[in-house]
Amino acid sequence: MTDANWAFFMQTITSNPLTINAMENNTGETMLTTPELRDEEIRLAAYYLWKEKGENHGSDSEDWFQAEEYLGY
Repeated sequence: MTDANWAFFMQTITSNPLTINAMENNTGETMLTTPELRDEEIRLAAYYLWKEKGENHGSDSEDWFQAEEYLGY
C-alpha cells in the first residue's frame, strides 16, 4: 500500500465514531476496536490493495486475507 493510500486509510478509520473496546490482535498488542470497526478497517485496506493491484476482479478473498495480515488481525 502506498504511503498516500495508507495515510488516507488511517485517517478514514480513525475518524469512525463507533464505540471502541479493547481487543488483542494476533501479535499480542492491545488495540481499541469493535467488530464493526475491525471489518471496516479490513474492508478499506482490501479496497486499497485491490486498487493498487490494478482493480482486477476475482481477488476479493485474497485481498481480504492480505488486508487482515497487513493490519495484524
